[in-house]
Amino acid sequence: MTANPLRIISIALLFTVAALFLYADKQQDHYDSFAPSHIADILTDISNWEAASLNKHLSLAAKQVITPQQLEQVLAQYRPLGRFQTLDNLQFSHLASALSFFGQTYVSYTGLATFTHGNADLNLTLIHENGQLLISNISLTRATSN
Repeated sequence: MTANPLRIISIALLFTVAALFLYADKQQDHYDSFAPSHIADILTDISNWEAASLNKHLSLAAKQVITPQQLEQVLAQYRPLGRFQTLDNLQFSHLASALSFFGQTYVSYTGLATFTHGNADLNLTLIHENGQLLISNISLTRATSN
C-alpha cells in the first residue's frame, strides 16, 4: 500500500520537473530572440558610468534597495572598464526562468563583456516591469587574462 502513494508522488515530481524544463526552454527561445541586443543597448547606455544613465534602467525594487552612495560606489568600481564594446558567450539561465514560473518574470544571463579598458564577466538579471525589461541585478567582474 505504501508503494502507491510513493508512485503518485514520484510521477507528480517527475511531471513538475519536466514542465519546468519545457517552460524554461520556451522562455529561452523567446528571450534569445531579442534580449542579447537589449542587453547590449543597456550596457552601451550605462557605460558612461553616470548615475542617471544606470538609474533609468534599474527596476523599482533595485532603486528602493540601493542608496545613492552605494550606486556611486558601484559606478566608481565599474568606471575603469571604460565604454562597452561587445558581448560574447551570452548564456541564458534556466534556473531563473524556471523560478519565474511561480511568480514575477526574471531573465538572467551571463557572458563576457568587452570594454575599452578590458573584459568583464557579466551576470545580469532583468525583470519585467511596466512592459519593459529592467535591471534587477548586475555584476561585472574584471576578467583575468591568461
